[in-house]
Amino acid sequence: MIDSDIIWKKINNTLSEEEETEFLNWIKKKEHQLYYDKALQYFKNGSNFENDEINIESKWENFESKLADSSLISKSSSKFITALAACVSLLIISTIFFLHLNQNNSPLIIEAVVQPGKSKAKLILDGGEIYELSQNNNFNIFSGVTQISNKGSKISYSKDKLNNKGSSSDEIYHTLEIPRGGEYFIELSDGTKIWINSDSKLRYPVEFMGHSRNIELIGEAYFEVSHNSDKPFIVISGNQRVEVLGTSFNISSYEQDNFILTTLVEGQVKVENSRNEQNNTYLKPNQQSILDKNTGSIKSQNVRVDEYVAWQSGWFRFNDKPISQIMVILARWYDLEVLFESNNTAVKHFSGGFKRYDSFNQARKIIEQTGEINFKVQGRKVIIL
Repeated sequence: MIDSDIIWKKINNTLSEEEETEFLNWIKKKEHQLYYDKALQYFKNGSNFENDEINIESKWENFESKLADSSLISKSSSKFITALAACVSLLIISTIFFLHLNQNNSPLIIEAVVQPGKSKAKLILDGGEIYELSQNNNFNIFSGVTQISNKGSKISYSKDKLNNKGSSSDEIYHTLEIPRGGEYFIELSDGTKIWINSDSKLRYPVEFMGHSRNIELIGEAYFEVSHNSDKPFIVISGNQRVEVLGTSFNISSYEQDNFILTTLVEGQVKVENSRNEQNNTYLKPNQQSILDKNTGSIKSQNVRVDEYVAWQSGWFRFNDKPISQIMVILARWYDLEVLFESNNTAVKHFSGGFKRYDSFNQARKIIEQTGEINFKVQGRKVIIL
């Protein structure tokens, strides 16, 4: 049987040339192809914890004949088998527990379904006027010669072509605030598109007047910047300054985080410490910069971009990430309070994904299928056992 690590790397497209050759030789056999297809399907719909210390081989043997042809499954404790067996064990235990409750006529406790976030935001104009934005609140207003339209889950800024008065000489700034459990999409006056994540704030001019296009971000946003070689687009996040001409990238700059992460999808960006312009780095696609807020240092690394931008297309994806960090992300989206009963649980690493618009119960089930972690949900308080 091939090493399970090679199967895992193949699923995640991280094989070396030598490992790819080994994999291709192995999968030529029909039974190996069937085995890989099952593993691939599981990881697409499920999950896997690293550092599994629970030995459940004996449990697996009881279910093996019912789940698949025994000739297709290795008796070695591969991570795939371990996680899948834990899922089956949890299902059977849950069924027995349910039947036991019914036999004793005990009342069933049904937990409330924690729904996902949705499109909602607060627009604050330069004069202090506030508009609550949502999918059901469509409107058109004007700021000078700029028309501001809110429709569905999108707010857009565009110059009124019928108005010949020209532009104002001063930049007027608006602020878009996204609460926990919210998200919103904005198209700026230059055509730049921005997806703003939960618990974030974006400050931007109604119309770009100067030699550069400056905006300010607290929180997380994904950018598709409209190209303009004469006016660089600049994003200020705390002590970080990102300069681009036209490209796609993600910035995560929450106030409570110790680092600012900038992840490049397309094009090129310059990332620098706004207090020290000599401290900078240039990113290429599939690279990420990490600015340490405490020291001001910036370093870059190659990353799997999809993990950091999946939220913008409706997914959560995690690659060997501590459950403590994952729960920070989920807490913002589902508007949860999260508590850990044990530090040992908080450092467990998880790889997998689930749909962003599913209820928290679905995300919880996928994580619990590993057999290494359990949730206790009390309203919007989540206790991890």
